[in-house]
Amino acid sequence: MDLGIAPYKIGRGGLSFKINATYNTNKVTKTPGGNPVISGGTSNYIQISRSSPVANNIAVVGGPAYQFQLSDYVRDPATGKVVVDAVTGNPSQATDLVVMGRSIPLWVIGFTPKYTIGGFSVSVTFDYKTGHQFYSGLGSDMDFSGISARSASYGRQRFVFPNSVIANGDGTYRPNTNIQVQDGNYGFWTGATTNSGIATNYFASAAALRLREVNITYNLPNKWIAGAKFIKKVSFSLIGRNLLLVVPKSNQWGDPEFNYSSAGNTYGLGSAFQTPASRLYGGSLNITL
Repeated sequence: MDLGIAPYKIGRGGLSFKINATYNTNKVTKTPGGNPVISGGTSNYIQISRSSPVANNIAVVGGPAYQFQLSDYVRDPATGKVVVDAVTGNPSQATDLVVMGRSIPLWVIGFTPKYTIGGFSVSVTFDYKTGHQFYSGLGSDMDFSGISARSASYGRQRFVFPNSVIANGDGTYRPNTNIQVQDGNYGFWTGATTNSGIATNYFASAAALRLREVNITYNLPNKWIAGAKFIKKVSFSLIGRNLLLVVPKSNQWGDPEFNYSSAGNTYGLGSAFQTPASRLYGGSLNITL
């Protein structure tokens, strides 16, 4: 959908809008031999420690292209709650990887209002993407180094792993209300099987509202250049890009559009080795002859 609204007069100026919306979904109907196909992931990172999580883009028949294949905790199959040890209170890493989420946004919505008065015009471009997820390898590195909000969430003290259960030994589970993790400081947060090697800990909504651009333009009055034989129009512009990013609380790691690879079909897999997003400021002078 692409909608343009003609300038609406406000005082001596006019306000116009451009709105666009795209809904995009897909489904994998066939793969070689019906087997899942991994298109890329953390195994392609230039630098990665053995304790880092496993995170891949994967195509599975019946799912979207692409989903995520992630390392996860051992869980109660009935409730999905994390199973912890009855003595240490620590969770453990599951043998099998889980497949979940989608890498491509379902919705992309753009909104560009523009206000013009006299020779001045101000346009602002927003976009909103939602319906997809991403994995941030930066989160694991931040936990390992102790600089993340997650690693300080319990004051570096022992704690009961939230929403966890303990196995009864007969295939059933009981809620864990009092068995704390063995070490709530370095031992837990850097442990590959307890925290930093679990990709689902760093898997979040990739929804984002972004202020893509602000453009302020001034056109010189024609009378100011009336004496110039070859100049028909002069305009000045100030431009700012990537000025604001708003993400949900589940995303503690920044821009969900970071991607470890610029090639292939991988998307939504970030690491600590990408250059952080930058705000850009600039200006221009346009002369029409």
